[in-house]
Amino acid sequence: APGGAAPGGAAVARLHSAGREHLRQMGRVIAFDCLIFNWDRLPCVWGNNGNPGNVMFNKQDNLGCIDSCCMHIGVDLPNNPAQKFADRLEALVFAVATHPSEPQPDFQKVQTLLRDGIPSLYDGLMYDINDDGVIEVQTGFLEMVRIIAESMTLAKLESVERDLFNSTQRIYTSSEDHGHVEFQQFGFQCIIPQFGNMVADAFRKGLAAAAEASAEDAQARVESDRLAMRVLTMMLPSSHHHHGVPGKLKRQHSQHSVMMIDDEEVLQVW
Repeated sequence: APGGAAPGGAAVARLHSAGREHLRQMGRVIAFDCLIFNWDRLPCVWGNNGNPGNVMFNKQDNLGCIDSCCMHIGVDLPNNPAQKFADRLEALVFAVATHPSEPQPDFQKVQTLLRDGIPSLYDGLMYDINDDGVIEVQTGFLEMVRIIAESMTLAKLESVERDLFNSTQRIYTSSEDHGHVEFQQFGFQCIIPQFGNMVADAFRKGLAAAAEASAEDAQARVESDRLAMRVLTMMLPSSHHHHGVPGKLKRQHSQHSVMMIDDEEVLQVW
C-alpha cells in the first residue's frame, strides 16, 4: 500500500497483512535456497543481485518459485568452500535469532532488489518495504531455518535423494531418451546430502548459540537486578530487621524530610 516517499524517489510501502506474508514467504524461500544452494533467486548470502524472474505469484496470490535447482558444493574441495558457506550461515542465523527486530545487511539486499530492481533485467517495484519489511523477511527466514534444523538429518537427506533418483529413473527409462548415456545421472551429481547436512548443522548451531546467548543475557539481567537491589537496600538503612529481612526502611532526603518505605515498596520502586 502506498505511503510517503523514501530517498531516491521510491514510495514507502505501508505493509498490509498480505504484503507481510509475501515477505515472510520470501524469507522462507531464502532459507530453502540455502539448503539446496540455489543462488539464482533472491539475494542474501550470495554475492549477486538475484534473479526475480524465478519468483512468481500464483492465482491464489501466494509466492511460487521456478527453477529450484540444487547446486551443492563438494564437501572435499580445496580450501573447503562448503565449510566457509556453512560458517557464514551459522553467523547469519545467530545474528537474526539474537536481534530479531534489527534489520540485517544481508536481508536489506531484498529491500534494495524490490525497490530499485536490477539494471536491464528488472525495474523493481519503486516501493521501499522499509525496516519493517526487512524484519518480515527475516522472520520467515528464521521460521524455515527452524523447520530445516528440526527435520533435516543426513539420513533424511540421503533417503530423499534416493527416492527422487528412483522416481526420476523410472520416468526416464520409459522415455525415448533412455539410450543416451550422458543422461544417466539425471543431474543428481549436483545433489550432495553431506553438504545439505552441513547447512542444517549450521542452522542448528546458530540457533543453539543464540539460545545460549539469550539465556546468559537473562541470567546477567537477574544478577544485575539482584546487585542493584542490594545496593538500594544498603542506601536505605533499616530501622529493624526480622529474621534477616529488612523491615521498614528509611532514607534521609534532606535535613528536614525522612521517607519511610517498606520492603514491597522498595521492590516496586526498583
